[in-house]
Amino acid sequence: MLVYLSIITAFSAEVQLFDSNREPVKDYYQKIMNLKFGDLISFSNGVTFHYFGLLNPNDGNQSFVIDIGENRVLRIPRITPETSNQNVYVAYDAPGGTYRYDVEEFSTNYKDPRYRLFAYERGWENFQSWGIPTVNLNSAKSYLPEYIVQEKLNVIFSLVEYIQHLDNPGQINSILNEKIKFLRTHQPDFKSSADINFQTVEKEFFNFCKKTAPLKFATDLHAENIVYTEDRGWLVLDFGSATQRAVFLSDQNLISSSILNLFGAIDYKISNKKLEKFISRIDKTILNQRKDIKLQRRKCRFLWL
Repeated sequence: MLVYLSIITAFSAEVQLFDSNREPVKDYYQKIMNLKFGDLISFSNGVTFHYFGLLNPNDGNQSFVIDIGENRVLRIPRITPETSNQNVYVAYDAPGGTYRYDVEEFSTNYKDPRYRLFAYERGWENFQSWGIPTVNLNSAKSYLPEYIVQEKLNVIFSLVEYIQHLDNPGQINSILNEKIKFLRTHQPDFKSSADINFQTVEKEFFNFCKKTAPLKFATDLHAENIVYTEDRGWLVLDFGSATQRAVFLSDQNLISSSILNLFGAIDYKISNKKLEKFISRIDKTILNQRKDIKLQRRKCRFLWL
């Protein structure tokens, strides 16, 4: 691996993305679009990473996700010509040398894509505190607001794609088999876990739903951000900063809300009746879990006149 990287480095260019003032460099977007396999990308702290591909050139409102090798990806602000004129983030050193945002500034300048890395990290911390499975972040290796280092996952499909094939479990099995075949071919060190099929994926999904029972709301959570991975099963891949705890049994739940948030915006390719049945099963699963963790029943109060 070291020899391979040495060969790449010998023929790669170094591309600076943030200057010494921690501001995006001129033509930031164009430089990202022009990166070539093996190039070095560098930041204001002097740290460099090898570039092995842009994983979401056209997807994601908040971040670019870059493959940096060794089963890691780099999440950096998605600053495009359309967003470059938004409010500018002013950096400062907080006590202890920790780099943090001021809440008032955050509210004022939230549209600045660089702020959204802070929101992403805060959301991740919230989900972690509730024990909800998420992608793993390496906070010690990250440098906000410029980049976040996180694990690279073998994503097989999103919750949206899963729902689209509910009428045809055989198609889900085909997707699973093709993905595992691809990973075995392209990743020599890939080791598949026990047999994965529609039944195991379904069982894991409803176990995942149970883990989300303590929360009723999370910003920027929709069905495309909930994914099934070969590595770690179902988890949340993307999120905003805010979460709200469920207090009553009848409070809405994260999973059904994430599906309904996209209803009408995308075609789930199944009948409304089938989708309603699926959501009803999710609601029942989470309701039973909330009973186990002893949430309250909502009490009705009558006012007699």
